Amino acid sequence: MRLRLFLVLVGVLIAGRPGLAGDGVVALQTAAPSCRNNSSNIYVNCGNGTVTDNRTGLVLLKNANCFGPMEFSTAFEVVAGLSDLPGSDPDDCGLSDGSSPGEWRIPSRGEWERMIDDALGIGGDPDCRPSPPLITNDGGGGCWVNGPSSFTGIVADRYWSSTSWSGDVTQVYFVHLFDTLPRFDVGFRTAALNYLWPVRGGQ
Repeated sequence: MRLRLFLVLVGVLIAGRPGLAGDGVVALQTAAPSCRNNSSNIYVNCGNGTVTDNRTGLVLLKNANCFGPMEFSTAFEVVAGLSDLPGSDPDDCGLSDGSSPGEWRIPSRGEWERMIDDALGIGGDPDCRPSPPLITNDGGGGCWVNGPSSFTGIVADRYWSSTSWSGDVTQVYFVHLFDTLPRFDVGFRTAALNYLWPVRGGQ
């Protein structure tokens, strides 16, 4: 355990600052790999506080509401420090995946779009708008609220993406997981309060 903690601290120093995780810079790779398998399910429960998108290998935090709404700058700092290290706050979010600070990040707009597209008819339901949030169940053939699902705590509200708006880099996109248009909007990094759903890996 002491060796692992030492290696994590060295990795953070090499990376410069753990906050760089939001820009895709990883301090140190210690996390368990995704649990992709040969099943037809879209989402697979890895049994370590994470869920894997079986198509892309993207690993998502199982608890989609571990933090509550916050400004983007706060979300950036929180996701950079998320880990499975002893004493991590807030209580590791149920993680037992071996992840270190700097391995998690905020999802991009593109990653959000794929998840929403599934819930707007690709999975099998006509769409999940009458019963948000706009996320499918594990099999992709129904909405999250109808289960079965490996995710917990998904909120029919707004979640941050890491993608900056081209019209003003001080603003970033966030996604609406409830019945509204447009699916994406922009907000100032230091003004809007949105939810955070960390991810890592993917392709």
